[in-house]
Amino acid sequence: MERLLALDGDTNLHPGHASPTTVAHELEHNPFVRVWRGLDPMGVEPCRVASAFGWEATLVLKAADYDGGTKAWVRFPRAGDAIIGGSQVHPADDGQRRSRAVTRAETAWYSGGGGIRNFEAPNS
Repeated sequence: MERLLALDGDTNLHPGHASPTTVAHELEHNPFVRVWRGLDPMGVEPCRVASAFGWEATLVLKAADYDGGTKAWVRFPRAGDAIIGGSQVHPADDGQRRSRAVTRAETAWYSGGGGIRNFEAPNS
């Protein structure tokens, strides 16, 4: 991300899942980029990530996604940071254990410490 966002602000970006944008627009308006750059504060709210295990995490940011849903940036105590679907994030104190079966991909993701969406924020 550092390399991409260091490009000239007028550089066009074509994400493939939304309309084209520019580096300058993303730097100014993308909430994940703003938190990653330290312009907006990181969240510190405890949460649970839905799975049969109810993984504990910290909710760094939850924001609107291009398709009308939400994405969440969560920080797992031992596995690092990840971007996941916002519907997977629940308050830590909701008192519920999720009973959904854990998929093979989830098991690999959690036991392997991340996946293709795992990343490190520059200020963490």
